[in-house]
Amino acid sequence: MLSDYLRSKAEWRRRQEKQFPNDMRNEKSADALDSLADWTEGPEVSQTALERLAPHQHDADTLGGERTWRAVSRYGYQNIVVTDHHPAFLDELAALCQLDAYNHAAEQGDDPTGTLEDFEMEAAAEGLTLPRRYFELRLDLSEDEMREAVADHRVRAAERAEAEAEARKAEAEAQKAEAEAQASPDQDPPPESPAGAAGD
Repeated sequence: MLSDYLRSKAEWRRRQEKQFPNDMRNEKSADALDSLADWTEGPEVSQTALERLAPHQHDADTLGGERTWRAVSRYGYQNIVVTDHHPAFLDELAALCQLDAYNHAAEQGDDPTGTLEDFEMEAAAEGLTLPRRYFELRLDLSEDEMREAVADHRVRAAERAEAEAEARKAEAEAQKAEAEAQASPDQDPPPESPAGAAGD
């Protein structure tokens, strides 16, 4: 269950607290994670939010990937967290889990979560970078809107690549011209003195 995962991360923070007793942020984060775990078991939690995360919890100790883990581990660490913050954080985790799943697909060629659309898998195989903002918006997009957004990112990526290639070409040409100018002899040598001018 998600709550078990969150409590395990709270326990990790408490171990950090013992190791660094002067850093009170570990206790704050542990309390925030315990509060979040309790809240996910209560009546106020959105079932949609839980369903979004379920495919990304591969076992009791794992949710998503590196970005998801980083967000969970820092929940309440630097900021004061209250119950009202929990719904937005679950949405953040859902977006990060999808981003982690996409990056896994780009690197490994598969999607163990089964949550990526075919056109997203194609984009991952192409090496197309989709920003975090896409996955945040994705939570409320229809499939057609997602497809359109991915196509738009593909066009922008192609335009950026073309612009970068043109910039590299222009820089190379400028360097070549500079090198040729430095290597060429002077075009206008100084004039010679008139014959006999110095001996009369």
